[in-house]
Amino acid sequence: MRVIVPIVKVADIEEGELLRLMQANFDSTLDARYSVANGVVWSAFIHLL
Repeated sequence: MRVIVPIVKVADIEEGELLRLMQANFDSTLDARYSVANGVVWSAFIHLL
């Protein structure tokens, strides 16, 4: 199962919040991942059924 959703425009998020999301990719998220594409922060929830 894969769900990909836009979260917020990069211009509308504080730098510290964006940094924390990127750190979460490495050490604290299990099935969710965050990325930046086309000026938008995206979340991808990926889980094997």
